[in-house]
Amino acid sequence: MYESMYHTLFSAITNAMEMIEWQECQGALFCLEKACLDAEEIYMSQGPDQDVKKTKDPLDEFLDTLECPQCGYKIAEYWHSIVNNRNKA
Repeated sequence: MYESMYHTLFSAITNAMEMIEWQECQGALFCLEKACLDAEEIYMSQGPDQDVKKTKDPLDEFLDTLECPQCGYKIAEYWHSIVNNRNKA
């Protein structure tokens, strides 16, 4: 949720700055006002409690795709065993 709010506001700020450079102050103000309303809508529709989503680490997703061509052993299993051993030490 906060990520989409950030992108909405960041994009609007960038656009507004460009409009101000071209002396389009009313357009810049409208752009910022709309972004505030859009970000508020994102917040209201998703709520702060729904923001916590467990996403998979990109490295884990990549490792899940790899396996030994000879024996079919999953590389991710080997990687996780190394990480778990380090965490125990």
